[in-house]
Amino acid sequence: MTRDKAIKRRLWERGNHQIPLNSKVQDTKKETYDEIFTKFATKSPQMPLSLLTARGLIVGQEFILTCLLLASHRVALDDENKSPEYQPISNILSTFQPTTQPYVLFVPWVSFLLTTAIFSRISPDSASITQKEKLQTRGADSLFMALFLRFLAGVLQTLTASYSSDTVHALAIGGLVLHLLACDFDYANGHTESNGVDTTGRPPFKGGTLSLTAAFFSTILLASRLEENVSVYIFVTYSVILFALYPAARHRVAIATKSKYRAVPFAMTLQLVFMTFLLLSTYEAIFAGAVFVTLCLLVPGWVYTLQSSKTQLRGPWDIAHVS
Repeated sequence: MTRDKAIKRRLWERGNHQIPLNSKVQDTKKETYDEIFTKFATKSPQMPLSLLTARGLIVGQEFILTCLLLASHRVALDDENKSPEYQPISNILSTFQPTTQPYVLFVPWVSFLLTTAIFSRISPDSASITQKEKLQTRGADSLFMALFLRFLAGVLQTLTASYSSDTVHALAIGGLVLHLLACDFDYANGHTESNGVDTTGRPPFKGGTLSLTAAFFSTILLASRLEENVSVYIFVTYSVILFALYPAARHRVAIATKSKYRAVPFAMTLQLVFMTFLLLSTYEAIFAGAVFVTLCLLVPGWVYTLQSSKTQLRGPWDIAHVS
C-alpha cells in the first residue's frame, strides 16, 4: 500500500515523471504544504494608489450627497419656521452677509452643473439613439415628473402626521445608510456591462434599484415634515436630481475622464463638498469631513498597504484558459 502511494504522480509534477521500480520508498521526497506554497505562490499585481483613491472618491461623493440632502432639508425647515421662539441651527453659510449668501451657493452649483453637462456630453455613447430622441424622452419625463410631484406634494405633506419627528428622522437616516450600502459603485466608476445596450425600450436604472428606493423613501419621510406645498415640491425634485438623474451623468463623466481629464471627478467632488459644508454646522462639518477623509484617503491607503501581503497560488491544477 505504501509503495502504491509513492508511485502515484503528485499533481504538481510532470506527467512523464515516474518513480523507478527499484527505488526505495524512503528516497521519495514528501513535500509539505509550506514547500508547495513557496514553490507556486506569486505576488498579486498591485493597483496604484491613485486608482484606489479614485474608486474611494465615488464612495465619499455619495456620502456627501446624502449629507447635502439632509442639510438642505434642515435649511428648508429653518426658512419655514419664522416664529420668534424658534432658534435655527447656525451653519457656515450664516457667517456671510445675507446679500452675498445666494451668490456663495449659486456660483459652485452652476460650476458643478456645467462641468457635469460638458463631460457627460463628450463621453462616448454606445447606445444607437439620436440626440433628438434623447431630448424628447428626457423632456417628456421631466414634464411628467414635474406635474406628478406638484399634485403629490399635498399628500406627502401629511403622510406622517401621526409620527413624531424623531421617528421620521431616524427612519430617514436609516434609509440613507441603506442607500449608501446598496449603491452600485462599479457603475458610478464607469464600468459597463459587456452584453451591450438595449435600445428597444427605456433603459433601466443601473445605479442600484434598492439604493434608489431607499433614497426616495428617506426623501418622502423628510418631505412630510415640511409645511408648505412649494417646499415639498422643490425638495422632492431636488432629491430626484441628486439620486435619479445625476448617477447616469456621473457614469458618463467617469467614462469620459478615464484616459484623460482625470482631475475632473476630483474637482466635481470638491464642489459638492464645498456646497454641503456651507449648509452644515461646525460640528456637523467636522464629523462629515472626518468620514469623507476616511472613505477617500485612509481606506484606499490601508488597502494599498495590504496589497503587499496578498499572494496567489497558480499551478498545473488550475483550469486552462484560452488566451
